[in-house]
Amino acid sequence: MGLDFVEVMMAIEDKFGVTIVSGEFDLPEKKVLVKDLYDIVERNTCKQAAAVLESQGFQEKTFEDVRHTFADGLELAQSDFWDKETTLKQLYDQIPTGKRKKIWKKFRSHYKIRTQSTILHFVNAKYKRHLLAAWCGYFAFVFVIPACVGQCFWQLGLVVPVIFFVPGSIFWLYLWGEICERHRNAIPPNVTLGEIADHIIVQHRKSLKEDGSPYTRSEIEEIVKQILCCELGLKPEDVTPEADLVRDLGMG
Repeated sequence: MGLDFVEVMMAIEDKFGVTIVSGEFDLPEKKVLVKDLYDIVERNTCKQAAAVLESQGFQEKTFEDVRHTFADGLELAQSDFWDKETTLKQLYDQIPTGKRKKIWKKFRSHYKIRTQSTILHFVNAKYKRHLLAAWCGYFAFVFVIPACVGQCFWQLGLVVPVIFFVPGSIFWLYLWGEICERHRNAIPPNVTLGEIADHIIVQHRKSLKEDGSPYTRSEIEEIVKQILCCELGLKPEDVTPEADLVRDLGMG
């Protein structure tokens, strides 16, 4: 399964605040029916909802989980002085100087899974505009400038773009990689542990309806059907429980 599968799963996970692992789709018959997808979503949503409803002091527990995650991941002794106002920069500064970049990079790579993925997305969101600016700069340097020079000096109209394109492409691709690496490992100075915990709580609460009650099976089926119709361009009557996601609904 390809891009369609990814987009459908992302829409489902965002709606219900759950993480569905790909291994759940390794069914014996080598195909996935719509009813199988309903089962998988219901299982994950109910499990998440139960964890929220049964947890005593859910907000406090989530914050403690965040503290443990960062203490273990950054190889720091967890301190009782860490509170919701503690910033990631303060934790980063506690790492021995010679090991900071290595430990932070290892932490970000290791915790790109399940609940921790929300942390990484939350931390990285503010840097996307810088990457977009670098990409626009690449095109401007490689195409716009040579085009302008070529119009002014028509004799060099073919030579100048080629001269600019080769070194320009190498330079900007290198710079793009450096910017991505720098931003992946950057330490957002003002992001606090409390903000991260609040973000995770909001995600987990999505497994419940607005009134705080769990979704029923029929409600899950209706929501998943709407997502399939929206992402795959289907009609509601096409999405039957016995329909195969790939062969019948064309999920690629």
